Amino acid sequence: GWIANYTATLSDVNPPLTAILTPNQWKTDDFHIQFSDSDSESSIEGQYFLTAKNLLSPDDWFGVDSSVYENFNIGATRWNTINGNYQWDNQTLMIDDVSEQNSNCFIPALQNSNHTYLYQWQQEFISTSSNQRAGLHFFCDDASLTNRGNSYFVYLRENDDQVHIYRVENDVFTLVETAPFIITPFVNYDVKVSFDPVSGWIKVYIDDTYVMSWQDPAPHTSGNAISLRTGGCSARFDDVFMFRSRSTNVLVTVGPADEINVQSTNAQPTLKVLACSMDGSMNWSNIAEQDYLIDFTSPTMTWLNDGISSSSDIDTFYNASFTANWQASDPHSGVTTYLYAIGTLPQLNNIVDWTDIGLNENITEIIQNPVYGQIYYLSIKPENGAGLSDVFLADGQMYLEGLGLSENPLSSVYCYPNPAGNELFISGLSDEIQYELYDPSGKLVRNGSTMGEIDLSILSSGVYHLRLIHQNSFVIEKIIKQ
Repeated sequence: GWIANYTATLSDVNPPLTAILTPNQWKTDDFHIQFSDSDSESSIEGQYFLTAKNLLSPDDWFGVDSSVYENFNIGATRWNTINGNYQWDNQTLMIDDVSEQNSNCFIPALQNSNHTYLYQWQQEFISTSSNQRAGLHFFCDDASLTNRGNSYFVYLRENDDQVHIYRVENDVFTLVETAPFIITPFVNYDVKVSFDPVSGWIKVYIDDTYVMSWQDPAPHTSGNAISLRTGGCSARFDDVFMFRSRSTNVLVTVGPADEINVQSTNAQPTLKVLACSMDGSMNWSNIAEQDYLIDFTSPTMTWLNDGISSSSDIDTFYNASFTANWQASDPHSGVTTYLYAIGTLPQLNNIVDWTDIGLNENITEIIQNPVYGQIYYLSIKPENGAGLSDVFLADGQMYLEGLGLSENPLSSVYCYPNPAGNELFISGLSDEIQYELYDPSGKLVRNGSTMGEIDLSILSSGVYHLRLIHQNSFVIEKIIKQ
């Protein structure tokens, strides 16, 4: 007799799962995106992501920071046609020109050896001529040339039912690998190509099925574009994406001069993140997607007036009834609440501490035991949906019991230049006036009289509040000293 021992190995056919863990909340500054990739049967071999921002409309997404995101929903204006009759048609990019043997439509895309890249696109042959072929160049260093300078390209050849990988050196291409694959006209194919510029491995997948691979012993290490290419056919392209490798944590920079420099309008997302992964059995995960709201500026003040009128400002009050009204706006995340405070100097809150009044845009506050001749200052802090706020100052009201309201003769003065250097000039004066300069903490740092000029040379750079006084009237101007 005999005994047989054997081990059965089950193949992994289940795809990994990829998720974006960072929730869709308002982002006001640089932040990290957390990813999760899991597979119960195999290890995770590749992790990819791309970032896109929105500029013109809710559908106008385009890739940023070495990413390409193109769904052709509103056009193809970021693509450059060198050869061929490319047209935007039915939210796709179509070439209807079977006579063209080497069409070229490219988009700038920085690529280097710091990342592994994943190129994904949809393509469909929409003609039945002989020798039909179409695909994508990547790692192009001069996409304006016939074969895109130094690059690679993957071709689907319909008549031969083959997939080809080509290497281009000095604008001369060489066929380096072929594989059989049945390709049918009028069928849409989802193509994925991964490229590691360090190891040189190129791997091709169609409809998430592995097709072929080839290793370049001397890989290209930089490129500045990807390019669509067709020959002898009419074809349609869609959903052209370029992902790059990642870990489970990626930093996204947010700000006017950063990667994401477009703010949301009316609470519409302006950052999109896509992510996917591949396991050790070459199964591809789902494409995880998350949008984010961006706002990195605080609300702006439309008007801020002492008194009850939105069109004029008072400088005195009586009967201890302190009133004010205002309006702020925020086109990105909206104004969600107001806080106010009252003090005896600008920005102080020693009379009324900071108080949340919701979306009310006026107050009437009874000042307890007001001091005759004292100026009381209102501070308003509008806060937006992203949690950003700024403090705005009214120019103050003097308590003069029983004297009623008065017109301010200083309402037409103008301070210039602002920001100022060592001198500040004041126009619109007919008499000598008094002035007081306060630093942001409310400390008096300079005072005196002037006919139209104030020496700022002894002051440090920063923001100051200038109070101009003439008889019982005054105004307060915000001055920036350079």
